[in-house]
Amino acid sequence: PPRSTLFPYTTLFRSKDYSLAIESFEKNTPINRCIQFLKEITNEPLNKNCFINLMFAVTSANYGWQTSKNCYCNIRPYKTTNTKDFPSFSVDKIYVETLIVHEFGHSIINPITEKFKAAIEKLDNDKFNSCFSHNPYGQDKLTVINENIIRAIECLYVEKYFAKSDFENIISAYTSEGFVAI
Repeated sequence: PPRSTLFPYTTLFRSKDYSLAIESFEKNTPINRCIQFLKEITNEPLNKNCFINLMFAVTSANYGWQTSKNCYCNIRPYKTTNTKDFPSFSVDKIYVETLIVHEFGHSIINPITEKFKAAIEKLDNDKFNSCFSHNPYGQDKLTVINENIIRAIECLYVEKYFAKSDFENIISAYTSEGFVAI
């Protein structure tokens, strides 16, 4: 993938470890495929610059956010690594690719669901209890709906680009985590 799809890391510390991690991520991750799939599946142009920020600092979560001109996918290192030399962001292909789809997906899905926030807040909590009890979103129905939709999109990505067993595994994992809309 072209370097332009990555967060402009030249201003960050450029130690050997950072460079190796960034080069490994670029080499092993089909960034453009992830973004193109998201555009196709949602039928949204995503007319923004898409940046990936490889977060080397300790953080509790990955997240996506957007500005009027850009959308960002902020990724922490994977919990295990295949190298002793630098943190890995792409050990598990399914994990990292669906993570890119997921975090950039927030830039498309969240603005759509935000338009229906008042109606969503009126929905019965019982419809959300499974997700509320399994996930760290509290009683935030809008977030739960966003997460369900985005995880469903992730499942479609896995179905398209990976083995049938991988697709079945991700469906099973997400439904066991309370994402009932999948």
